[in-house]
Amino acid sequence: GCDYLQPLDVKEESVDILLSFYAGIASRTCSRYIKKGGLLCCNDSHAEASMALLDSVFELIAVVVPSEKQGYNVIEGDLKEYTIPKKEKVKILESELKKTMRGIIYRKKAVAYVFKKL
Repeated sequence: GCDYLQPLDVKEESVDILLSFYAGIASRTCSRYIKKGGLLCCNDSHAEASMALLDSVFELIAVVVPSEKQGYNVIEGDLKEYTIPKKEKVKILESELKKTMRGIIYRKKAVAYVFKKL
């Protein structure tokens, strides 16, 4: 284990995928380690997915949702409902996400969000 808020002994842009589940907002500090075209796979616990949606370095390319028959399904394309807040007129502010460490409740909820680094 290590503290990802401190510089890691990892070459920048050398990692294919960063997994961030219940880890805080790791993407802000660790995105520099992800290769261009690499992936960030995260949940929205501690606002990780909500922060990634605000970050111009990432593009949402898929979500993982529960499925009764298969356990989970990966959905690609038509992801807009997974990015629109359930409550209308919710203003998503980075400062508020950092302060509360709570993700936004979206119209459709995903178990995981997959982003590509641009």
